[in-house]
Amino acid sequence: MSNPVVFLHGIFGSIFTPTPLGKIWSFGAAFYAYGPFIEELGKIGFVENKNLFVGYYEWWERISDVVDRIILTIDEARAKTGKSKVDLLCHSMGDS
Repeated sequence: MSNPVVFLHGIFGSIFTPTPLGKIWSFGAAFYAYGPFIEELGKIGFVENKNLFVGYYEWWERISDVVDRIILTIDEARAKTGKSKVDLLCHSMGDS
């Protein structure tokens, strides 16, 4: 596990709550699918915001319209870990 992992979910995989300070992201109802998956990653040493980062994005938009948000998550993972590369772990639309 030398590279941090950025997980990109599939369709219906996230939701945000708008706040005065910006969007607060979560899996929403998709937590029932992705929550156990994230827990399993934890069992093999992945810790959210340490070496595992979730690339929440507006799945209802075209990928070309959300790519900058995904790049921000990749950049965050690189900055927090000091690594130059990340491994992408994608599901469904997350691998388009």
